[in-house]
Amino acid sequence: MKKCWHIALMLLCVLFVSSCGGDDDDEIIDDVWKVENEAAFAETGKSPGYFKLLSEANNGFVYYKPIKNGDGKQVYYNSKLKVYYKGSLIDGTVFDHKEFDDGIPFSCTPSPTVASEDSKYSSVISGWTVALQHMVEGDKWEVWIPQGLGYGSTAYGSIPAYSTLIFEIEVVEVVEQ
Repeated sequence: MKKCWHIALMLLCVLFVSSCGGDDDDEIIDDVWKVENEAAFAETGKSPGYFKLLSEANNGFVYYKPIKNGDGKQVYYNSKLKVYYKGSLIDGTVFDHKEFDDGIPFSCTPSPTVASEDSKYSSVISGWTVALQHMVEGDKWEVWIPQGLGYGSTAYGSIPAYSTLIFEIEVVEVVEQ
C-alpha cells in the first residue's frame, strides 16, 4: 500500500512540473510575439503615407493610411455607423471581416455608452474609436492599432495576446450623428 502512495505522489509531481513548463513556454512565445508586434507597429509609423492619430483619452495612438477619401458626414463619438472591415495580424492572418461581398455592413458606434443603450450597434475596441472619430462617410483607411488600444495582454478568439491589429475600415454610412 505504501508503494502505491509513493508512485501516485511521484506521478502527481511529474504532472505538476510538466504543466508548469508549458506556462513558461507560452510566456516566452508571448514575449517574442509582443516584441515582433511592437517593432512592426513602430516601423509602420516610419512608412510613407501613414499618419499618426492620438487618442482623445490620451492613452496612445494609431497609425492610418487613407485608401479612399470620402466626402460624407463626419463621424462623432456618439455616432451610429455602418462599416465594412477586414482585420488581420502582422503575419497576414485574417481573423475577422465584414466586407461588401459578405452582405450587410457591421453596425457599430465609437461609444460604449451608445452601444449599451441601443443593442443594434456594437461597441468597438479603443483603436477603432480613435480612428473612426477622424473619418467621414465614404472614407476607407488602413489602421494599425497597437496592443494597448486593442486586446492588450489578453488573447481574444484567434487573436494572440500582445497583437498589433491591422484593419481596413470603410465607413459606409453615418446613420445618426
